[in-house]
Amino acid sequence: MEGVANNQPQTELPNSLKYARLPKKAVAGSSQLRRFASTNGGSFDPSNNSIIHIDVTASGNNTFLDGQHGYLQFKLSADNKTTNEGQVIDGGIWAIIQRLRIIDKGSGSVISDIDNYNLLHNLMFKYQTDSSKLLAHNAVSGSPSTLKGNGNDPSVAGYRVDYDPAKSTTIIGNTSASDLTLCMPIIGGFLSNTKGLYLPIGASQGIRLEIHLAAPNNCMKAATDCNYNIKSAHYIAPIVNVSGDDFSNSMSQMIQAMGGISFTGSDYQSYVSNMSSGAGEKVIDIPVQARSLKALYTISRTTTDVANFAKFGLNDYDANNCSEYNYRIGDLSFPPSRVQVTISSNSTARNTANAYNQVLMATGQLNSVHCQTLVNATTFNNNDWVYAVDTEAYLNESGNVSHTGLDTLSGNLQCQLEVNNSPTANQRVDTFALSERLYFLSVNGTFSVSK
Repeated sequence: MEGVANNQPQTELPNSLKYARLPKKAVAGSSQLRRFASTNGGSFDPSNNSIIHIDVTASGNNTFLDGQHGYLQFKLSADNKTTNEGQVIDGGIWAIIQRLRIIDKGSGSVISDIDNYNLLHNLMFKYQTDSSKLLAHNAVSGSPSTLKGNGNDPSVAGYRVDYDPAKSTTIIGNTSASDLTLCMPIIGGFLSNTKGLYLPIGASQGIRLEIHLAAPNNCMKAATDCNYNIKSAHYIAPIVNVSGDDFSNSMSQMIQAMGGISFTGSDYQSYVSNMSSGAGEKVIDIPVQARSLKALYTISRTTTDVANFAKFGLNDYDANNCSEYNYRIGDLSFPPSRVQVTISSNSTARNTANAYNQVLMATGQLNSVHCQTLVNATTFNNNDWVYAVDTEAYLNESGNVSHTGLDTLSGNLQCQLEVNNSPTANQRVDTFALSERLYFLSVNGTFSVSK
């Protein structure tokens, strides 16, 4: 080994002095922003035509969809609302999506299915957004433009700024003059996969975005009544066409030789349960089956507030005077020792730090110099409480190695949330399971997904 080391070059110029280096030239190609319209009608509302279909197709093995830079656009109206009063969107335009499915057009198989999508998007927005970016999000998605001070004088002790869904965009009346056009990204691992790969849409038979609209009382807040309708719905994304070096034939030969191509992405599943009022130990079953479970997030809300037009049901989560909790997967506890907390509305209380850290770890924010969140200690104690746990084995490998999470499928492991608390009213409990999925494009051009 010493001889080998002695034969190695002993000097190397730093990159800053390598003037002769030239960047590699990309293969010839072009990109065009495409707008895909709804295919099952032009107008929709939660009571009648409540499901929107948007078909995304292209032709040619050299044609790809840049899903990471795609977004949904809605023209939102309240001209079907009874009273001519304002109503506030509960968090952002994503509040109107109850369920989001992605379906392969060739086989009809479901590639992604996220129920209670609006609740998930609000959760991730609060825990993964930098407050300095709120103005931009407000302009695009109608989310709150600023944090709200909890008083009038910042010099008074205890003054702080909180995330407040009441600051979201207001539809000011029930006439067409109040119509809004808003846009939003899509959360999910198929369009935004782990390695940022383009989607080989041209080699496939296409996909369908299926959007189920939420009931008005579930996604808006007003004094008297809520209602809305969608006058147009589009998916807008870049389509990339690679034209150089006979790429189309090379792509076709690769698909044939490999019997198809695959890629990975992190996607969510939703599970709904209930929790009775009263003090004591409670167990919430979470029937998740996944080969690579990466994280769990659980939200508890007072059942009567979920579909109440006088409440921000998608943003008001209950801590329920929790004293301790853990997740149990198989015969193991996650984390190994129960998370101990003392819930308090006092802004100086720091007895929920461990629980808060669990959420930051599960959302990829823990110990990061780029950590971004809209949730402070006080709001976490009051209306931003989330139970969470990260179940990955290799936290820093998620972008390079697939299936770093816990396998609950092979061993048919039972998953539960165990919590000691004292709700004052019956609770609806929503759990979102984040898992790594393997997506596969077959030789005949159909997409499928593994658990």
